[in-house]
Amino acid sequence: MEDENNLDAFIQFAFLHHLPEAVKVLQGRASLERRLGNDCFDDDGEYVGRFYEVLTSRPYMRVLQAQVRLYFENGQYAESAKTIIEMLRLCPGDNLGQRTWLGSMLLLTKRYSFKTPTSTCYDVEVENKILRCGNGAMAYNAAVAAFRVFGDGEFVRQYLRIAAKTNPIILTKILAKFDKPNVWIKDDVWEWANASQEAESNVIKVCSNSACGAAETQAARFKRCAACKKFDYSHLTKSHANSRRTRRH
Repeated sequence: MEDENNLDAFIQFAFLHHLPEAVKVLQGRASLERRLGNDCFDDDGEYVGRFYEVLTSRPYMRVLQAQVRLYFENGQYAESAKTIIEMLRLCPGDNLGQRTWLGSMLLLTKRYSFKTPTSTCYDVEVENKILRCGNGAMAYNAAVAAFRVFGDGEFVRQYLRIAAKTNPIILTKILAKFDKPNVWIKDDVWEWANASQEAESNVIKVCSNSACGAAETQAARFKRCAACKKFDYSHLTKSHANSRRTRRH
């Protein structure tokens, strides 16, 4: 295990350990310094900022990636966030996709902040630009952080609206309490999100049965078709159900 060429083996070995011992077996910084020089981790050095471009440094970045996950699974959210920040310092290009984790880790450690605190809403052009970016995770994190910093308000609700439009599935799971993400399951945050009719309008469904026309009164109340996952039904009358079976045969 002393061979510096076997960092990926260290990662696999770590996941076989019980937490938190798993984190302790991950290493690699010293071996990278031997290869690239003692200044390879310095901000003004040759490598910081482009670590993933250097093949020699990639195993080390995967070690950090494993640490992020292991810290998270062990409930060490501050250490997980610290490791992600270090990864982004070494490689701002985020080749290993850790950036979307960071917001949640900071929220779990109660680090709520904005680069330029403001309560002014974004204009339509900026909102549309945000809508085109990402999978909605960052917008949900921003909504929670803004709520914690500013309380309820139009600016804060705008973040939730953007998040709901970008990825309504997340809000559906939140409101229906399918999952229990710690940053959303807090009563005050959940009640605030649940009270936002504008955000809720992105997840409330109308029954796909043309003979019904009912609308949900709460998120995920209707059953979704298990086959196509595209249609939601409040109920099927016996005659309608029989007609569907007849058409299938």
